[in-house]
Amino acid sequence: MRYFIQLILAIGIVFGVVAMFFLEKSVLSPLSGLSNNVSRIEESGDLSERVLIKKKVNDELGNLADDINRMLGSLEQSTEKLRNSEEKNRGVHKCDPGCDVPAWKRWYDLENQGK
Repeated sequence: MRYFIQLILAIGIVFGVVAMFFLEKSVLSPLSGLSNNVSRIEESGDLSERVLIKKKVNDELGNLADDINRMLGSLEQSTEKLRNSEEKNRGVHKCDPGCDVPAWKRWYDLENQGK
């Protein structure tokens, strides 16, 4: 009876070690990589960078990486639109001393350039 209990205990320990190894390889390591990628993008501030992760079919972490990349793309586009809008608005409000063209006219001209 004593050997049976020791055998069951040994099998349980081996099973636990194998399960922890599998969990490390399949979940924790890719999750750590995803976290490192996101931190790298945050530190650089470069929205054109993308998260790189080995994706398996219907893998939740791979899908999360794809979602983060789509979000980064949307942020990059929004930032570019905002930058263009700011530049256009600076042109509307910028006028040489003695300029008699109203601001709305300068804005209208900028809006209709190339049309």
